[in-house]
Parts: sequence; structure tokens; C-alpha cells
Amino acid sequence: MTVFRDNVVIVTGASMGLSPELAVQLVGLAWLALAARSGDRLAHTAEERRKRGGGFIAVRADVTQTVPCKPLVGTAVGRYGRIDTLIENAGTR
Repeated sequence: MTVFRDNVVIVTGASMGLSPELAVQLVGLAWLALAARSGDRLAHTAEERRKRGGGFIAVRADVTQTVPCKPLVGTAVGRYGRIDTLIENAGTR
């Protein structure tokens, strides 16, 4: 995982499945922008990450829609100045 050291990483689908665990592994290693459709679940994931420290932001975004993704990218770039890695792990039902 050291390949991610000091990367700015967007992780989509951050509220369910594998993404929350991936975020745990990256906290303290990379600068994270966590994204998910569900605001409540994303808040829970964010709280779990806060307990572990490290830099991250949580942004509610539905990556199946173009317009809601723009604030995600804009927020990440505004906070960190760049995006190095996108981990697209969001699913749809």
C-alpha cells in the first residue's frame, strides 16, 4: 500500500462493501476524499475514519450522475490541490 503514500485518493462507494475497509487501510498514508450516495452511511464511515486520524474529507456524491460528481472533484482539488488516484468502487442496485 505504500504506493499510495502522500497520494490524493478519491474512493467512491465509501459507505458500503469494500470501500470502507480500503479507506481504513489508506488513512494516515494517503489524503482521502470519501464519496458515497448515502449521506447517513457516509457520515458513519467518516466517523470511523476520524477515530483513526489522518487526512480525509467526506463528500456526498452519486457517481452514476455527472453533475453531482463535479462538486466531489472540485472539493478534493480545492482541499488538496490535485487528484492522484481514483478508486471507483461504487455499485448500483
